[in-house]
Amino acid sequence: MDEKQERTAQQEYNPVARRATLFLSGVFFLLVVPLAIVFVSASLDQRLRLPLFGSPALNTIISMVLMGAGFLWAMWAVYVQAAQGRGTPVPVMAPRKLIVDGPYKYSRNPMALGTLMFYLGVAIALGSYSAVIIVLVLALLLLFYIREVEEKKMAERYGEAYQEYRENTPFIMPRLRKSQE
Repeated sequence: MDEKQERTAQQEYNPVARRATLFLSGVFFLLVVPLAIVFVSASLDQRLRLPLFGSPALNTIISMVLMGAGFLWAMWAVYVQAAQGRGTPVPVMAPRKLIVDGPYKYSRNPMALGTLMFYLGVAIALGSYSAVIIVLVLALLLLFYIREVEEKKMAERYGEAYQEYRENTPFIMPRLRKSQE
């Protein structure tokens, strides 16, 4: 572990700064990104003359389920990270310890899963093909970043404990049943 990571791992974050960071990241991920999806997809749909899909009633039901489940799953992950790890999802205030409880028992990246479910719900609510494509591109970029950057940092920071966790916990999608060994 390099010196900067060591300092980050040992630092106790100011509770007010943690709350401010959580608030600002929440505004970004729950307001700015969804609004960007809405406005960019509306522009693309109009320029490309794309039709809408589904029916408003069915789209609303599906989107409410995805958005609700995604929001709750991501917020559970944020709560566990703040309470147990005494950090935030934002890398500048990373959790102080490896978290393997709560939603992290089922997925190594529950915030990503919840957020992407929420965004997919937004896209389905719009009935917009371009919104779905935007969400899929965001998902690919996010998952590539997590796999190639974040997971390597976690392995350096937490060593063998992270390697064991990684071997026993799915990357993003929880397993429906634990495999029998």
